[in-house]
Amino acid sequence: MGSIIRQLGALIPLAWLLAQTGNLNLVWLAFPLAEVISVTVTALGLRKVIRTQVRPLYHRPAAS
Repeated sequence: MGSIIRQLGALIPLAWLLAQTGNLNLVWLAFPLAEVISVTVTALGLRKVIRTQVRPLYHRPAAS
């Protein structure tokens, strides 16, 4: 999922936007920026999973 977000959600739009500046050397910035965006989105998703699915496992009452 992270690679789809990076490619379609970040890299292509960033490359297009940076190409619109007229300085094609800026297009190379799309790669590291897409990685940062991908890591951020993935970390936020992981945080949500931990909060909603993992933490409740530790707060269950003990079985009798």
